[in-house]
Amino acid sequence: MTRNNSEIKSFDFRKIDWGIICAIVISIASGAFFLGGLNARVNLLNEKVDKLSTQLSAQFDSIEVAKKSAISTIQSTIPNQDGAIIFEGGKLSSGLDMGINTSGGQTNWATNSNGIINMSYPPNQSWGAVFITVGKPTSSYPRPSRDFSNYKTLEIELKGATGNEDVLVGLKGREDSDDGSETKVRVSKLSKDWKYYSLELAQFNPIDLKHLYIVTEFVFDGDTKTIFVRNIRFRK
Repeated sequence: MTRNNSEIKSFDFRKIDWGIICAIVISIASGAFFLGGLNARVNLLNEKVDKLSTQLSAQFDSIEVAKKSAISTIQSTIPNQDGAIIFEGGKLSSGLDMGINTSGGQTNWATNSNGIINMSYPPNQSWGAVFITVGKPTSSYPRPSRDFSNYKTLEIELKGATGNEDVLVGLKGREDSDDGSETKVRVSKLSKDWKYYSLELAQFNPIDLKHLYIVTEFVFDGDTKTIFVRNIRFRK
């Protein structure tokens, strides 16, 4: 049985709601435009974040350098966990000074040059001393001092001009007299090469380590001799 052609309905394009179609197309285009603009803004924001991150990183690097420099400076001027530097790199730590004398009043036989203290003890003297003090050397009381009571040893790098020299090492509290009665430890048979000598602070008793005025002294006796010192540090 054949269908009557009159029963076949044709699609009438005139019935399409072109307003809706246009609205859909416009919506899609607007969405695409919005997404494109959003993507551009995201990219711009990412660039700003990257730039800010680079700037912050540079600032943090600068802060880190400044912090290390500050720590280095602090470590060279005050006691710390590792040690208290007295003399290093040719320099006394901040706030320290050095005095020189002999029984005959000679004060020109010790020099600090090229990172080394050169002590050439002159002849015809009954004693000579090179002493490192807190503040400038003074005979007036009360004298300035620092607290070294948390330390256990005094570490000194020494050598002799010819070898086999000896020298007395001493410390002095702020109330101790200047009559040479402070306890001193003799370091004997120095080498011609640099060598570290570690002295227990207990050997200097009685000594007021809480109020140390002379933080290291080298006392000479006997014949003329030349001794060099390169590093001095207290250790825990």
